[in-house]
Amino acid sequence: MLAKDSSGKLNINQLTGKPAKRKIIILFAKCTKLLSLQGLLLALMSGIFYALSAYFVKDLNNLSAGQIAVYRSCFLFAVTLPQAIKLKKNIFGEKGDRLQLFVAGVAGTFNLILSYFAFKYLPLGVGSVTTNCSPFITTIASRIFLKEPCGVMQSITVALTFLGIFLNSGVPELLNGDHIELSSLYLYGFMAGISCSLCASGRYFVIRKLNHIPHTLFNFNYACVSVVLTILFTIEFESFSVLQCGYQGLSIISMGVASYIGQTLLTKALQCENAGPVTTAKAATEIFGNFLFQIIVFHDVPDGYSTAGSCLIVFCIIFVGMQKWIDSSSDDSIQKKYFKWIIM
Repeated sequence: MLAKDSSGKLNINQLTGKPAKRKIIILFAKCTKLLSLQGLLLALMSGIFYALSAYFVKDLNNLSAGQIAVYRSCFLFAVTLPQAIKLKKNIFGEKGDRLQLFVAGVAGTFNLILSYFAFKYLPLGVGSVTTNCSPFITTIASRIFLKEPCGVMQSITVALTFLGIFLNSGVPELLNGDHIELSSLYLYGFMAGISCSLCASGRYFVIRKLNHIPHTLFNFNYACVSVVLTILFTIEFESFSVLQCGYQGLSIISMGVASYIGQTLLTKALQCENAGPVTTAKAATEIFGNFLFQIIVFHDVPDGYSTAGSCLIVFCIIFVGMQKWIDSSSDDSIQKKYFKWIIM
């Protein structure tokens, strides 16, 4: 018999029986515990692949952000079309979900284009920081439009986030009298990164609301919208360039593979875990990975202002994730008992 405590949970310490059976039961318990962290693990892996994708975007320096977005969208469409057909369902979703799928596709497309602008015109680490501010934008929008309460700790976190963004903007160096060139492209990339976070906030909300839709179907509809919009955007506002011979074709394919894996892992993570912890884990991993690429690969060491601002934002991202995790816990949980002050 399996020993259980008064709450009905499996008690490993009171197990009786043969050693082989005990090992199997202990292994089963560990696997069950690991599955409960599935969403966060998927989000962490998603951040790694998104950082790898950002590296390839930065490396393709002769191609416009719109053209790279077109390649990425076409790759996602080609990969998800057979998978969507294999489901033997309406590939454009049920009638009641189509408008939300379209809205998510539009938000995701502009999130993609704007993030590529940020990675093109900013240092890789700074671009990653500015494109991952969606938790704070969601907090502010909820307070303004939905009249949701905003506690003391939330207000402090938002203020620290804006301070981190300010330190990354390049303005402190100018105010300090440092001789730097704050080009229009830098400001363009910085504003693109902030706008990217706005689009990401809307997209995360729709993904969470449509958690009953298979991730393959969701990604396919996103790819359909993205292919059309990225082509129109590039024709209207940018231009297409001829690929250089050699490694660029391989880089584009690698970028597409990394983006697809990151997109799939993130969608799956959002469908099995709350958006707060998922976006926190994904953002922290992506920012850390992009700073490593910036320093090791591109030999661009961030200055003190950028480092301080990025550390502030990463701290706030983790803190917001903890707030959402604790707030969603039961009243008798350990985290709610000892860390209730975090959600004040």
